[in-house]
Amino acid sequence: MTTQTMPIATAPLLELTPGTPRVAVITGSYGAGHNSAAREIARVLTAAGCEVETHDIVTLLPWRLGPILRAVYYAQLRRSPRSWGSTLRLLEPGRLAYRLVTWLLGCVAAGTVEATRECDLVVTTHPFGAQVLGHARLTGALEVPVATYLTDASVHALWIHQGVDLNLAIHEIAAAEGRAWGGRTEAVRPLIPERPPASAALCGEPCPGDIEGPWSW
Repeated sequence: MTTQTMPIATAPLLELTPGTPRVAVITGSYGAGHNSAAREIARVLTAAGCEVETHDIVTLLPWRLGPILRAVYYAQLRRSPRSWGSTLRLLEPGRLAYRLVTWLLGCVAAGTVEATRECDLVVTTHPFGAQVLGHARLTGALEVPVATYLTDASVHALWIHQGVDLNLAIHEIAAAEGRAWGGRTEAVRPLIPERPPASAALCGEPCPGDIEGPWSW
């Protein structure tokens, strides 16, 4: 196995309008990894001169769908963590569960589109964000570029939507998985955020007790 060193980017990721680019970062408070990546992306883009706003897909979905899905996810991790692999297999393209989930997320894109109005670029760090934004791009409801930052080392199908302009993977293996699911994917150097203070937690971010299980050290 060889280790590939990714070159430092010398050009903008995506073409932005002149002036101060306005960027929306869409996280998902289903786990600290998504929020940590979103915070670091927001910090880096702010330092580069962008105007950045961060949203949580949990609060953007209607009908309290976000909190309901989060509660189900936490319950599964607590009670039957080994079932997660089976869940991901059910959520592969061609399966009924995949069609239902992607259809549902496509139907509830309006709130996310409204939240990102007048932005020059949208970046998401969660699969639900990728599905919602990709659908909005494909249908023309969202006219600005969308990038998905793949926080997982192994990329499952819900991370990838054909409407997303670019997927950013933390290493080449994950990038190859993203491409295998049909997404335009490039490997970049992974974000390594500093540990934030407790007060920096996003609303809804889980506490350690929310996801305790047999994997806990």
